[in-house]
Amino acid sequence: MAMVPLSYSKHSDLRLGELDLRLFSKHTNLSVYVHEVSRFAVDYPLFFALDEDAISIRLLCSVNADAGCALIDKDGRWLGRHIPLSIQQHPFGVSKLPDGNNIICIDEASPRLNSEGQLLFENSQPSELLEQITDNLKKLYQAGQATQAILDLLKEKELIIPWEPTVNSKGKLLKLVGLSQIDEAALYKLDDRDWLALKEVNAFGLIY
Repeated sequence: MAMVPLSYSKHSDLRLGELDLRLFSKHTNLSVYVHEVSRFAVDYPLFFALDEDAISIRLLCSVNADAGCALIDKDGRWLGRHIPLSIQQHPFGVSKLPDGNNIICIDEASPRLNSEGQLLFENSQPSELLEQITDNLKKLYQAGQATQAILDLLKEKELIIPWEPTVNSKGKLLKLVGLSQIDEAALYKLDDRDWLALKEVNAFGLIY
């Protein structure tokens, strides 16, 4: 997926169609923003993912990599109550420029961009649809910053440890690897200063 800056000069004729979730049917996990955690935690397993120096919170969508996402049916319908915002925003994203400003980007190869959808630009200006998308992306960017601040602090305080749950899949016991969870023992050993630091970034909703 190659994201490029969205501009009128290059994308004046683009139209946005309906989101077909089958685009994500092969994903076994999906990223989650911190304010979505309460919507998923009751029904689905969440885990921390560590990739070199990066850390994210993710929704486990399948225990079988070959089976793809168990939460998307063959017709592209989401089987849960809330579709992750990380895929709702497709094919748009936000990138930070060297000067510190943010810019809206788009995946030009997305099948959601077609000749029958709604125009992104009208009369040389962003359409009402694009203005709404831009506003939502700004809010998601802020949510992403808040999420990352919490995750980085959890990693800094060494509160993330490997988690290898065993699940029953079609009568076979499978050990899942590459997952991480909160180290409760380490959490309760933190001093008051560290607890205050976690409170200041609103980390406890995610922790618990």
